[in-house]
Amino acid sequence: MIKKLSRAIDWHDTTIFVFLTCHLFLCGINVINTSPTADEIGHLTAGVSHWQYGRFDLYRVNPPLIRMMCTIFVSDSHKYDWSHYSTFPGDRPEFTIGLDRLQREKLDFSSEFIKPRLLGLLLTAVGMLVGIVWLTQCFGKSIISIFFAAYWAFSPDLIAHGATIGPDVGAVAFGLIALFAYWRYTQKPSISSAALAGLGLGFAILCKLYWITGVLSLPVAVWGYFYLDKKLPRRPRYCVLIRDLIVSNLIVVLVVNTGYAFEDTMIPLGDYQFCSEMMGGKGASRFTPRSMIDPSSIWSSLPIPLPRNFLLGIDFLRAEVEEKKWSFLFGEWRFGSWSYYYLLTILIKTSEPALIAALIGTWMIFLAFRRGIVDSKVMAMFFILGLPSMVIFLSVSIQGGFNHHHRYVLPIYPFLFFLATFMTSTTAKDVFLPKFSSYFRENSHFLILLQIALCTLMIASTLRVHPHYTSYFNSISGGPVNGWRLLGFSNIDWGQDLKLVNTWITRHPECRPLCVDLGDFGFTNLLLDSVCTEPPLRRSGASIDEVRTGETQWWIVSVTKLYNLPDQPGLQYLQQIEPVERIAYAYHVYRIDPLPPEESSSPDEPTP
Repeated sequence: MIKKLSRAIDWHDTTIFVFLTCHLFLCGINVINTSPTADEIGHLTAGVSHWQYGRFDLYRVNPPLIRMMCTIFVSDSHKYDWSHYSTFPGDRPEFTIGLDRLQREKLDFSSEFIKPRLLGLLLTAVGMLVGIVWLTQCFGKSIISIFFAAYWAFSPDLIAHGATIGPDVGAVAFGLIALFAYWRYTQKPSISSAALAGLGLGFAILCKLYWITGVLSLPVAVWGYFYLDKKLPRRPRYCVLIRDLIVSNLIVVLVVNTGYAFEDTMIPLGDYQFCSEMMGGKGASRFTPRSMIDPSSIWSSLPIPLPRNFLLGIDFLRAEVEEKKWSFLFGEWRFGSWSYYYLLTILIKTSEPALIAALIGTWMIFLAFRRGIVDSKVMAMFFILGLPSMVIFLSVSIQGGFNHHHRYVLPIYPFLFFLATFMTSTTAKDVFLPKFSSYFRENSHFLILLQIALCTLMIASTLRVHPHYTSYFNSISGGPVNGWRLLGFSNIDWGQDLKLVNTWITRHPECRPLCVDLGDFGFTNLLLDSVCTEPPLRRSGASIDEVRTGETQWWIVSVTKLYNLPDQPGLQYLQQIEPVERIAYAYHVYRIDPLPPEESSSPDEPTP
């Protein structure tokens, strides 16, 4: 009976289904229980405006595909005050409009995000399934795709951001579709497969602008594969590759224009006003946009075959880089950026077992390449997946200006997971086992057991922070309790735990008077159900005794506020005492006791 049941059940597909269900379940918990993040306020507002007005001025720094998908069933545009709507190139009115509604409805506004977030969950499921299909076509129906499903399902970053309407995980999913389409082209080059590849890349660009780099990196990866793989019996001619490149890029332009409903496409270059000096010339800024083209020049009448807000989004992002912002890393503020910032975030925001598996897989694929025993399909897979992912990672790292969000480099994770799973392939066994003792040669399941151990440890590392995946830090970095000393912004507190703050305040009516600082994301204490004040700011070096009064005070402070900006007052003096409680890993609760009587009034100094 058991043998018949075992034959009837497809354990490969069943295991993948279990991992997919676990992933969606963990994401679903955050969909329902977390507060809208700072960016989600703007994305929801912008998505509603796209459907309401048919324009794409709001949140132009991100293309509209993901937020339009998530807000397709939202019909509450009448609840927004659209009087702040602006088409000025340097404005970001989506946050003004969204925060205005949040201030009116308080945290009840959170319920409006559940349906859009549930639609967004489809994208993280699609990303996992595309990766599984790709690996199955390269390695067959094997345990490799099961391990990939495990790494994806329990990635804390994919869980955290997959549960929002932000475009980050959607961009990973659509990017993976685009890369898979280009890989399919390498297996059977044709105009139709080139067109499908361009279609996939166009959709990826409509999710996040960093996929624009794929217009160059993907053809380089394709051509590199064709002319470096010595096993190919026949290579396409140059003229065929150039023809297909032109076709795919034309499809990309068509898809991008379609995504923006051809809004202001083909308007003359001279009609543009740019905020960045790169596109607007010297003196251009968000407050004084200008055109770098002389109106009398022949170039001023050149029609641009791209949507106006698509170009203005690129321009605004460049303007932010040129202006620079304050960035935080390992207890230090810097006005600008670190070139190694995202390398460090990968090392501390990714579980150690996943990193170890990726390193082992990298070593094995390198040895296999040297020995020339890598299958052509697998070689093409790593070319097509690795080069564009690394280009995005490097472009984000070296752009300068500011470093804020680890989520900007999420496209590197499918590549890391593919490397991690390679260690259980037949090729890896052929490379690894002969180098070791007869014990390992006779026990060929060693690598599978090692992979199972690493996956199990990775799952345990992720679940130990449940459900606070946004604040995940691995054990080497000190865990999420220590995360605020290392990174800030959406790496630990992006407003996702405001509901928990409000719940704590409601359950502790005795903890008064109350001071609350919710962070720097436009959230204010007016969102909470109780009356509270903001804690006083002090210069670095100030003593905690300066804020003590004649009664016990209770303070709730975002961990992103515990380091002062240089030469500016802040709340760094709170590091002199330990919090009495933590709300998730994003907020500290402090009890500020009064000074003892003999310290509160000195006999030499009369009390005023």
